[in-house]
Amino acid sequence: MKKLLPRLFFALLVVGCSSTQPSYWIERSNLDIEIFDEGYPFPENYCIKDEIFIGRQGIDDMINMDCGYLSTLNLATDEAKKMGGEAIKITKIERPSVGYQCYRLYALVLTECK
Repeated sequence: MKKLLPRLFFALLVVGCSSTQPSYWIERSNLDIEIFDEGYPFPENYCIKDEIFIGRQGIDDMINMDCGYLSTLNLATDEAKKMGGEAIKITKIERPSVGYQCYRLYALVLTECK
C-alpha cells in the first residue's frame, strides 16, 4: 500500500498536468493572421510572398531576446504583417538545445491568391 500511493499520486500529477492542446492555443486564436503549422498541408488559396527566419542572430540577441515558442511565433506574425502577409506557413521549427537556447522558426509569408 505504501508503494501504491506515490505511484498513484505521480499518475494523477502527470495526467492532470498534461494537455492535448498546446498552451498557446487560446492566445493564437486572437491573432489577425493565420498560422499553418509545420506538417499542415499547404493551403490552396494562398500564394508565397516571401520567407522568414526567426531566431537568434548574434550574441546581442542571445542576451536581449525572449526566444520562447510563443515569443518566436509572435515575432514571425509581426514580421509577416510588416511584409503585407495574411498568413504564415511554418516550414521548420527547431526546439532549443544545449548549445542554442532559442526556438528557430522558418516560415513562408503568404497572401491570398487572386
